Amino acid sequence: AKDPAFLFYTSDFLTGTMFFSNEQVGIYIRLLCAQHQHGAMIEEKAFNSLVKDDELLGQNFISAMADR
Repeated sequence: AKDPAFLFYTSDFLTGTMFFSNEQVGIYIRLLCAQHQHGAMIEEKAFNSLVKDDELLGQNFISAMADR
């Protein structure tokens, strides 16, 4: 069975999202959760609907961006 949780390093998260807006942080955490729930790949349509043209968010999900 899939582990219901994943490691979350608060210091890394805060450092990595320091220059994100609050909205970007919310989208970012949703994308991390989606990756965990769906085996690391986020479906392209769902990814695009959340990220839209936000390059700051998109660059953190390179594999999904390659499909855009």
